[in-house]
Amino acid sequence: MSIYGNRSRHWESVGRRFMTDALLVALSFYASSVIRFSEWWPEKLGFYLPPIVVCSFLLPCVIYIFGLYSEESMHFSGFRRSVLLSAALGLTLVVALAYGSIDLDARIGRGVMGLAAMFFSLSVSMHHVVLLNRARRRPLRLACLVITADDLEEAHRLASIDKPQVKFAGIVTGADYAPADSRGLAELGRFDDFDAGRAGDQFDGIVVRQTHVLRAEIASPLRSLRYQGLHIMTLIDAFEDLFQMVPVELIDGGWLLQACSMPQMIYIRKLKRAFDIVVSLVLLLLLGPICLAAMLLIRLTSRGPVLFRQTRSGRFGKVFTVVKLRTMRTDAEADGPRWSSAGDARVTPLGRLLRKYRIDEIPQLINILRGEMSFVGPRPERPEFVSDLEKQIPHYRERLHLQPGLTGWAQVCYPYGATVEDARRKLEYDLYYLKHMSLALDVFTLLDTVRIILNGGARSAPRVPAFVNGNDKHREVAVPLPSTVSGSSPS
Repeated sequence: MSIYGNRSRHWESVGRRFMTDALLVALSFYASSVIRFSEWWPEKLGFYLPPIVVCSFLLPCVIYIFGLYSEESMHFSGFRRSVLLSAALGLTLVVALAYGSIDLDARIGRGVMGLAAMFFSLSVSMHHVVLLNRARRRPLRLACLVITADDLEEAHRLASIDKPQVKFAGIVTGADYAPADSRGLAELGRFDDFDAGRAGDQFDGIVVRQTHVLRAEIASPLRSLRYQGLHIMTLIDAFEDLFQMVPVELIDGGWLLQACSMPQMIYIRKLKRAFDIVVSLVLLLLLGPICLAAMLLIRLTSRGPVLFRQTRSGRFGKVFTVVKLRTMRTDAEADGPRWSSAGDARVTPLGRLLRKYRIDEIPQLINILRGEMSFVGPRPERPEFVSDLEKQIPHYRERLHLQPGLTGWAQVCYPYGATVEDARRKLEYDLYYLKHMSLALDVFTLLDTVRIILNGGARSAPRVPAFVNGNDKHREVAVPLPSTVSGSSPS
């Protein structure tokens, strides 16, 4: 990673694993066809291509949903890992067989199917064993540049990182600063005394502040180390790559300008809209019967309209009417607007079930078709709350530069919340998405959404060390939203 860089070691790693598993499935079917028919390109392979493509994409998708590409999977027991991987392989085989039952011309013969199942089961399993051993062999060792007392505070927060693939090596000092008490952190020496050989024995990269690189006496030795192969990353780079979020306190005008100048602009203007139209049409056909059944149950179990409509802020602040299935009582906001919270008493028993599995969101596919929303993006908020929150949270209005989404990176990464602090933390994930949005990230976000739905909406709190600086000493305090601004949809 480089300062203000757009590369993400995290997504590069996930992408490589995803594509490798997909390729192993495809090669397994090809190899089994060659063996079965004794030809380099058997004629029947052309008929097999549709189910092969489906299975090649399906297996890594299921593995991702099961969490086997995540760093947290390193904490999984061997038994749990084996069960999840076996389930993913078994589901892939079932889909391949089912595809042949629907399209007889594409039915893969038993000989080819048996060999392919054996090949991709063994190869994918070996791939994951290699990945696990490689991840455990040597974590990324990070040092922190400390030239002020505030830097030392941030070094302690970086030392609290709970990531199996990252190890905090200690601090390197400079600018004639020597901490009187490093409070347990290893002191590795002065940063300008290191060369790549000496540094490589103790750490793989140095984390610096953005302000450090503006000082010539610091920037020049850092560049020298970077040219020699060491990672030099700012705090904001580190948070982006390790936690896929951006602390609001670290953002400046340069970061915002660089984020909106990323090459994903073509994706925003063309591919993202095409993706939204195709997927929303497919899901309307598949989920339409479920939505109609839910509408009937709402009509039978509670009084009031079946659909809930509310004004929300869209891209660039343009308002639109969002449509959802009603999940709350009709008098839910009789005392004024309030954000919904976990265990909200205003939610009907049926509404609780609809929310748990996101069934109440299905009508928003119409909003997507209209171009008012996208599948992935920041969740649309009510205009009056946007005005209030942007006064309390720096850069909050930046999220309006994106099309609001049915789901979003913040929604899959951060648990449900109803405080200003929760809104602030979710903004940090929204801003990360603003910089890194791509078709791949949208697909992974949708897969994460599927995982959350299958888990009944359960999400664990992200393990991100609290960022605190001199101007924000109580960042960790969750401030409840006042009733005049804490509203949300009674949906």
